Amino acid sequence: MPKTELERRLKELFFQLVKLDGPSRFERSVADFVRRTLESAGYTVKEDDTGALLGGNAGNLLAFPPHFDASAPAMMCVAHMDTVRSTADVEPVEIEGRLTNRKRTPIGADDRAGVTVLLSAARTLSSGKLPPANVVFAFTVGEEIGPDAAQNLRIPANVAMAYIFDSSARPGAFIESTFGAIEFRLRVEGKAAHAGLSPETGINAIVVASWIIAGLHWGKVRDGLRTNVGKISGGGMLNVVPDFAEVAGQVRGSTEGDIRGFMEEFQNKARAVCAQEGAKYSLKEQYVFRPYHLDPEWPVYRLLIQTFQELGLEPRPLHYAGGSDANVFNEKGLPTINVGIGAQNPHSPDEFILLEDLVRAYEIALGLVRNFARSPW
Repeated sequence: MPKTELERRLKELFFQLVKLDGPSRFERSVADFVRRTLESAGYTVKEDDTGALLGGNAGNLLAFPPHFDASAPAMMCVAHMDTVRSTADVEPVEIEGRLTNRKRTPIGADDRAGVTVLLSAARTLSSGKLPPANVVFAFTVGEEIGPDAAQNLRIPANVAMAYIFDSSARPGAFIESTFGAIEFRLRVEGKAAHAGLSPETGINAIVVASWIIAGLHWGKVRDGLRTNVGKISGGGMLNVVPDFAEVAGQVRGSTEGDIRGFMEEFQNKARAVCAQEGAKYSLKEQYVFRPYHLDPEWPVYRLLIQTFQELGLEPRPLHYAGGSDANVFNEKGLPTINVGIGAQNPHSPDEFILLEDLVRAYEIALGLVRNFARSPW
């Protein structure tokens, strides 16, 4: 099927980007490509110190068009540069409209598709084909390994809203609300003893830990709660009753109340079992990201709906169990929406994006820029 010039251009840029190897902490080649592309289009590009913070080789990038006004309200468009695995051996190919990898490894559409969309939109803005919208483009590192990089991004003070081009949902869908997630670490301390001569004098920490977790519900507990034990460790020599055990995992909930309710149950079960067995325990937790819910009356929401309607797309708000940089920015107080771009089956060997969705995502980015420029700020 003959391609339009826009389709050819987006496909070519996407293939260029996925061939650049840039897993988390090693995004240098991607960051350099983004910088060169935007500086050649007249943007001022600034890189922060997040690379050093994460033990990586590149930081977050902020790109400002020549007309950017730091005293006026601004919009920020975001994509992340890292991939969950190396794409060094990717052989991108188009098969019946699907942009995918000829090999059985992820192509890296998450989130090189988002980077493709924003680089293309940024170049269109600088060409004068759009109103001079007050937009800053951000490209983050390390998104696949946690929130630290986004936490470190120095968002300009005049940014009033943000859109992240990173959702695997197809264009028209967007993340209206998300779960929050915490990581927990349970440590049980028992008492060592010879497993053959006097096991009755010991307290088996591994067994105690197993009784604690066996007394709780795991997996999809209900619609608003997901729980997982991801790692168990402890003990040493096989002829010694183990005196310690550690259990690590994650809890995701639609609300902080859902998460807190499970952790209280966890504490109660650990307390009761350890008291009965004479063991000690500690249960520590740390938020990975917090839940959020976007109000349909907020400007960031209304602007997106307007853009979808102009493009003939049916808006499809989603409640999502995963996290993204959007969780970080919303927690910081910056209203942010993660927009569906259609990078499907992320992280899997079958990862792909439809060329038509790549074009649609680009049109959404242009529509948002255009409508933000027209907004009565």
